[in-house]
Amino acid sequence: MKQSYSFQILIYVFLLSFKAFSQTYTIDTTNNSGSGGTCPNSGIDATFDCVLDGNPALELGSFIDTNPSGAALQSMSLLIYGACSGNVEFFLNGVSIVTGTATGLSCSCQSISGDPNIPQSYSVTITPAIAAAFTSGGTNTLSVSVTNSAFGTQCFYGADVTVDAGAAFIALADLCIDAGVQSGLAGGTPTGGVYSGSGVTDDGNGMTYSFDPAVAGIGTHTITYVSTEGNASDDVAVFVLPTVTFTALSDLCVDAGVQSGLGGGTSSGGVYSGSGVTDDGNGMTYSFDPAVAGVGTHTITYSFTDSNGCSTSASDDVAVFVLPDASVDDSAVPVLTANTTGATYQWINCDMNSEISGETGQSFTASNNGNYAVDVTVNGCTQRSSCILIQTLDTNNLAIDVFEIFPNPSSDLMNITIPVIEVTVYDIKGNEVLRKKNSVFSIKELNSGLYMATIRTNKGIVTKKIVKN
Repeated sequence: MKQSYSFQILIYVFLLSFKAFSQTYTIDTTNNSGSGGTCPNSGIDATFDCVLDGNPALELGSFIDTNPSGAALQSMSLLIYGACSGNVEFFLNGVSIVTGTATGLSCSCQSISGDPNIPQSYSVTITPAIAAAFTSGGTNTLSVSVTNSAFGTQCFYGADVTVDAGAAFIALADLCIDAGVQSGLAGGTPTGGVYSGSGVTDDGNGMTYSFDPAVAGIGTHTITYVSTEGNASDDVAVFVLPTVTFTALSDLCVDAGVQSGLGGGTSSGGVYSGSGVTDDGNGMTYSFDPAVAGVGTHTITYSFTDSNGCSTSASDDVAVFVLPDASVDDSAVPVLTANTTGATYQWINCDMNSEISGETGQSFTASNNGNYAVDVTVNGCTQRSSCILIQTLDTNNLAIDVFEIFPNPSSDLMNITIPVIEVTVYDIKGNEVLRKKNSVFSIKELNSGLYMATIRTNKGIVTKKIVKN
């Protein structure tokens, strides 16, 4: 049968410290259970446990964490009352906090000697691993063991432990400067306190406050909660809005077709939107369809959200122009007049599909039978009229005899069978390429192809087709 030895140690935990603030806990030891053996009641107002044969496990008790911020446990200080040396180890939720020798204690452990009312100080620094063992918002168990290799029986006494602490506060989440007034905010305990800080308006009810980021301004601001149990503070960051610029594409005509691969927005990573706009989904480019947008002025917007979740946008306008009216008044043939005023005009020989040189006025007088049209341009947008047939001109009165140009086609000389004042030759684009003042002229220098010869006589003007071989 083993010989039984005992000693008694009373341990008081008097401080638990947390990041930013501390909290109040009571450790209840009334339900502790030992490993066996009997120990004398110390007379302290607490229950006690025994651990036989050096088994460590005195459970001082469990406590509930009501810390609203979920901050990590940082440090702990303890006072050891007793008169017996030994190896002391503390545990939080079964994880060893620190191991060391409790100095200043001596006894034979047969009986108590020394003054048990004189405490020995024992300080503990909480490592990250220990802090990770702390259950925020849940039940935590604090325990201790004292081992002396010379003796097989050790006796431990637990006690109710109260940690006195102050107020607690957690601020609202970080936000953007344009978020607007945030109202009905809380986060401070116990209730009955007052909130203060830049941009803060206390609601006067001991529970809530409002925060205006625009008043506080860009930067990090400290909000303080003052209650009867102390002060607590926390920070909130107010973020600046990102800088965004955008330049739209140039104004265009409604028939310009889809414009793709467009950009103009910074910073990259945003989204384009607007009538006729299709964002390409790559944060850089978009396309614009003027036919979908329609005639008129349209706003294109570039929106960007930064890594803080703050958004802003920039907009610019693009004008889609209608095609001009290209209708022609042909009531005074051979005079043709474009109905649109204040435009730019170019008359067209439809038979040659070419511009008529020098004919850029609103009206045009045909000198020969044929088909004629006009290009009308307004705001850079051009519309061509339908071709108008003129066949009422009498060109046979230019000569009493038969009027001919021969040989036609020709590679060199051409002959006109009537007297002429001037012959002007144009290519199919309406460009003048030759001018002569007699009835016989050479086209040797011209490239092969179709040309128009305007022949001026004392009886009028007539235009004929000629061909260079």
